[in-house]
Amino acid sequence: MGWTTKDMREDLKELRKMYHQEKDSDKKEEILKDINTLIGNIVDYELVLDDVTQNAEDGPLELFAAAPMYARYFPTVYKFINLVESLPYDYYLDTEVSYDPLASISKRDLFDILHEFFNSCGTKVAKYYNELEKENDKYLIFDNERLSCSGNTYVVPRLGHRYIWIGTDGNPKNIPITMAHEYGHCIASKMYEHRYSDEKLFHEIESTFFELLCEDYMYNEMNDPFYKKCLEEDVSAYYWSAKTATLYKRTFDYVFNNMSDDDSAKKYFNRYAKKHYGNTMIGDKKIVIDLDSAMNYLFGYLCAVELFEIYKEDKELAIDLLEKIVAKSDNEYESIYGNITPVKSMKKHINRFKGKNYVE
Repeated sequence: MGWTTKDMREDLKELRKMYHQEKDSDKKEEILKDINTLIGNIVDYELVLDDVTQNAEDGPLELFAAAPMYARYFPTVYKFINLVESLPYDYYLDTEVSYDPLASISKRDLFDILHEFFNSCGTKVAKYYNELEKENDKYLIFDNERLSCSGNTYVVPRLGHRYIWIGTDGNPKNIPITMAHEYGHCIASKMYEHRYSDEKLFHEIESTFFELLCEDYMYNEMNDPFYKKCLEEDVSAYYWSAKTATLYKRTFDYVFNNMSDDDSAKKYFNRYAKKHYGNTMIGDKKIVIDLDSAMNYLFGYLCAVELFEIYKEDKELAIDLLEKIVAKSDNEYESIYGNITPVKSMKKHINRFKGKNYVE
């Protein structure tokens, strides 16, 4: 059971057929976006199968093009960095997550946990998850051989297909969290079917939100302190993502401020980045993706924390806000600040698992 790239290639044939049959030029363009996204997903998954790290010499150029978009969010990034650096020193001494390497979890127990968790998230989320649960035999696969990533989701919105891949060769306690993250993507695609039609800069908000909720659920409902440590470690991990993002912003700023035209700036940035960060950091696709993710996942986390804190007070309001967020395009994200303000509730969030008044 489960899926293979053959299934995605069949979807590709179907989309191409739809493209050639469509007469409306605007609709054809939308279908073409789905085709290109799916081709990228197939290539991505085949690289995972081969345990190959794609060589992307033009990776820095993709980052270069995204820099102006990212730059708009750096006041929020700096605010987060300043907050974390103001935490008591002992915070960093007690966030390491450890586990029993001989521990295991059965698929039956795993699915029971996920079912109970998502059904505790309110009627709307429960409805979406229960629909997805019925498709597990076809669209969910587990892989215990590859550590290229812990999981991934490939959505074909026009056909309503959602391919989920979960790596299981690692800490078994992480598997429910990984699955909550991936199902978060699927739930978002049900909230707004075009969520994954285009590459989104910040499409990790929904997945990180459900990841945090699942960590909290496993800690409070399953009484497992491991997941409290996960919540603590999240803050430190994303702090380093923020520091990485600021490092590259300084590079972008230098290039933008010193080069008069884009072509020269791009060439100079390649030389500058290789000189200061090394060929392996630039030529290695995995590292390039990680650098890009420094903003993608970081902003997702900061927004997810705000939604999490709203959820703890008003579950329905948090889910309603999430629905509004997943319908946003890249150039609309500032508008979410009318409902949530990233970093605003971060102290409250830290005090929730470190103890009241841990940070003022």
